[in-house]
Amino acid sequence: MTDEKYLLQCINSISLKYKTIAEASGKHFNIFEITHINTDEVRLCRVLNELLNPLGKHYLGRLYLDLFLEIVLKINPKNLKHPLVEREKVIEGQRRIDICINDYTEQICIPIEVKINAGDQETQLYDYAKKSHGFGCVKVYYLTKYGANASIESRCGLDDSEIGCISWDKDILNWLTACICNVATISRAPIREILQQFKITILNFKNQVEENELMETVNMLIKNQEDFKNAEKVVNALATARDNLWKEFCNKSIAKAKDLPDIEILTPNDWNIHFKLKSEDCTNYTAFCINANQNRSEISFCKVNVQNNKSVIKETYKSFSTAELAGVNNLEMKVDECINNLCKKITIKGDI
Repeated sequence: MTDEKYLLQCINSISLKYKTIAEASGKHFNIFEITHINTDEVRLCRVLNELLNPLGKHYLGRLYLDLFLEIVLKINPKNLKHPLVEREKVIEGQRRIDICINDYTEQICIPIEVKINAGDQETQLYDYAKKSHGFGCVKVYYLTKYGANASIESRCGLDDSEIGCISWDKDILNWLTACICNVATISRAPIREILQQFKITILNFKNQVEENELMETVNMLIKNQEDFKNAEKVVNALATARDNLWKEFCNKSIAKAKDLPDIEILTPNDWNIHFKLKSEDCTNYTAFCINANQNRSEISFCKVNVQNNKSVIKETYKSFSTAELAGVNNLEMKVDECINNLCKKITIKGDI
């Protein structure tokens, strides 16, 4: 047995141990995942809004809001004397701000756009920024899974100083940890359990492990130089493995899609494949798209609009980890799922 394979077996043993503990303790009974709220932006936004709202049914006043301001937005909570948290606040042009933290007495408006899988809308953040101009805070916050930058179309000329990019996987996780550890939460079991399930849901966004499992793996690596070196080899191999899985998934999906009538396949770059109707122009069209993130760790099925060769994601139908492609049968099943999704998105009128 190679050293690398032995290392993976050790890590698998640690993972299995914590999986067994999770099953025995009921951790897998997660209401967010059972009800599919974990990928529903609107419903997750409602949960986030309720926690931030000083008038929320947690009855803890502005406790969670103040922690959010301090940890996530880096704003002194004392700057807001009379905070009001509003969900889907309607502004000019019928735009709806996902979450808006206001203090009308201090003339402060903090708009937050919440994203999980959906793409940006044209001039979206620009319109939100215009709403807050003239108030004490003119920065728009853009919450995504990993703290991504907003698209050029959404920014519409806004510079970096006017947009605060925040993430679910770091900023919100850190905030939730602080909320859970607060003495007021500890003494309220129902709230504590919901917050813990919320945290696990976010950890699952990118297949992260909880802190105890992570630290046990880390401690194993730092105690042995050879294990550490072997782990580096595995990390390097992982990047190549993701690339190979992505390419194989794309090639097999393209091969199957070629049998569909009236569908043209375009590959604008290494991380997107567009399936468009042949009747549409090649520079301005709507397409079903297979999209990979920068390090190929996540793949999405989405709808894109292309104007003058510039594409904007309009809707994300599904996202999954590249790890789900590992294994011949799993890859084939995902290819079939991709083609089935493509077929379902072609309506009677021939639109995608």
